[in-house]
Amino acid sequence: MRHPHTTVEMSGKRLLDAYRFTCNGEVIYNVYNLLKGDDDWDPMEQKEKVLAAEKINHKSYTDLPTQLFVTPTRDSIETGRETLLLRATVNRFGNFTLDNQQVIWSIDEKDSTLAKLEVLADGSCKVIPTNTTDEIQTLIVKAFTSSGLEGATLIYLLPEMLEAPPFSSLPTLDIHTDGTISVDYALDMHFTDQSLVSWYRCSDAAGSNPVEVAVSRMNEPHLNYILSSGDVGWHLMAKVEPKHSRCLPGQPEWVVTRSPIQSSQVKGDSRTMRVNLKNISTRYQPEVEQGFFTLDCFAPDDTKEFYWEATNERDPWYYGKGVDGAAADTGLVQANKGARLRYTPVGDAFHDMKISFTAVPAKTAGQGFSSARQQYMDVFIKFDTKGLNGYALRLIRTTKYSDAIDFVLMRYEGGIATPISSPVSADCYRPDCHIVVRVTGNRLSVHAENSRSYHIVPDRPEVVQTVLMKAVITPNRWGGFGFQHTGTVGSGATLIKDLQVEWR
Repeated sequence: MRHPHTTVEMSGKRLLDAYRFTCNGEVIYNVYNLLKGDDDWDPMEQKEKVLAAEKINHKSYTDLPTQLFVTPTRDSIETGRETLLLRATVNRFGNFTLDNQQVIWSIDEKDSTLAKLEVLADGSCKVIPTNTTDEIQTLIVKAFTSSGLEGATLIYLLPEMLEAPPFSSLPTLDIHTDGTISVDYALDMHFTDQSLVSWYRCSDAAGSNPVEVAVSRMNEPHLNYILSSGDVGWHLMAKVEPKHSRCLPGQPEWVVTRSPIQSSQVKGDSRTMRVNLKNISTRYQPEVEQGFFTLDCFAPDDTKEFYWEATNERDPWYYGKGVDGAAADTGLVQANKGARLRYTPVGDAFHDMKISFTAVPAKTAGQGFSSARQQYMDVFIKFDTKGLNGYALRLIRTTKYSDAIDFVLMRYEGGIATPISSPVSADCYRPDCHIVVRVTGNRLSVHAENSRSYHIVPDRPEVVQTVLMKAVITPNRWGGFGFQHTGTVGSGATLIKDLQVEWR
């Protein structure tokens, strides 16, 4: 029930009279009741007919309400700590409030052990949670009037929060022959473990200069960390904050490897990187160093005419649900305007390279971004992440179309981007757009398409559904990749998932 306050069945109820009624066998649509407002507007000249029907049927057909609105419509409260006050407003059509209307509050009998309702003198309703289970419960509180108006509120009832559990066994680390490292610990509790396990690279066995590289999400402790070439030479530290479904994270315990990670302990293929977006750290991290993701917000020079500044007061990215067209997906999403991500691989020379990912824009009509004010997303490839040199695919909204964007190949020199191809207009940049950017020798190519069905405007051959483009480039030795988004976030963001990078 996403919008429980918007729909009600009116058949056989007094409520229907607000819209239509019968008098002497004639069906009368009650436009006068709906439009009269406070100034007695009667564009259909129905007033006299409606007033006459009132006398004949001995019923009122004016000033009848059409809406019962309950606030808040959705909330959450904790048992033993919080209550929630619900208020109901009865409106005539046009949001004209009717005072002194009796509202009845109720919950289903099956939910009677989860909460109590207390109706106050002013007609509002206090919800008192009594959830004694170990899980969050949902409760629908209904409000209705004698005429048939209905409204409802969806409430999440949290059980009473407990103290975080103590460790019965402190964290220890174990490096396995399959190229993973795991943290092991035990908590004195009967709940499912939801501890926050975070992984850091440190400069010594004391845990100095920690840089967060992986975290736990979705209430799933990140117990096993896959070693990579970026970990070599660093001590790894695991921080464990004990947690379960009925407590906040407790005081953490740390454990650090005694020795730095050796290259012989890394078993994965360093030429292929399936980026674990679910557990990647999205904290602001401005340092550019081999084996590290660099995350910040940045305003490129070619956007400065639109007078905005990038701020790094908050983390630039988040991992989680998108919005609008991306609401059903989970992935890496821009949290702030100017969100930028760069990765610097370990090594001195790289040749052919391939990046593939699925883009899920919040915009669903193919426009990709909120406006055509130099809002774009660049996909870096063969990139010098420190000097900002290399190449990129630019996805940019223009004034040409409201349902398509331009794909343009770019060359970066010292942070300044210059087109090296003609733009290709395409309407495939909508959920889910699969994009492959590849460098082979001296050729940069792009393949983008969308396997979902969507409306294609007829007789518009200049807008393609599949992007196939290429350009000749000057080969370089860099192997960095990344993303730069200059659009607004929220409904203008793009969720990124299924990210994989290959070096050859």
